[in-house]
Amino acid sequence: MQEFIRVLSEAFFSDMDRSLREMGASDTGVGIRVKKMAQAFYGRLKAYKEAIQDEAALILALGRNAYREKPVSREAVASMAAYMARNQRALQLVSVDALMSGAIPFCD
Repeated sequence: MQEFIRVLSEAFFSDMDRSLREMGASDTGVGIRVKKMAQAFYGRLKAYKEAIQDEAALILALGRNAYREKPVSREAVASMAAYMARNQRALQLVSVDALMSGAIPFCD
């Protein structure tokens, strides 16, 4: 699984790099932007990973990161938290081979 996560992360950041270059960012600007995006990504990943088993903590993390402290109903954020938790549990049952083939089950 660790190898899969590493390869997925590399593909993700490589695509961000490519996209920034297509949008006209300079060589020096791309590195700086990708670094900022990586810090934001890994910060959110850490926050969600730590909060996924605690609905109240996950609601706070989503409000801070996904909604950027904008006004949104608690019910909407709670619904998103429940959706994330359901999908996290479902994805734990999926093999890496299935993920690599694109068989990714998302819950309603």
